[in-house]
Amino acid sequence: MAGTNTRYTIRQAREILAKHGMTIRSTDGEYRVAFKGPEARTEPSAYYTTDLLDAVDTGIDMAERAALRFAVAGKIVPNMEEAMVVATEVFATSGVVVAIEYV
Repeated sequence: MAGTNTRYTIRQAREILAKHGMTIRSTDGEYRVAFKGPEARTEPSAYYTTDLLDAVDTGIDMAERAALRFAVAGKIVPNMEEAMVVATEVFATSGVVVAIEYV
């Protein structure tokens, strides 16, 4: 949760989400939360809600999940798919099973 405040203005919500690399837009009582940059225009990554607190909390959660990275065999990779590729390569070349961790 974005703190103990249960009522935000759209301006406060924008400030909070901007710190997390997110944008928010309000249209006809609906809030759209998205990543900044090119991802902001892609609908699959956008979140819609009529509750401003939900928009702030979900936007923060989206940003935190996007920041997850994985460590495998001493390498940091951005997603599980790449972690699996590295783990498979290590196993194929050395027979060693490696752990994949969140970092």
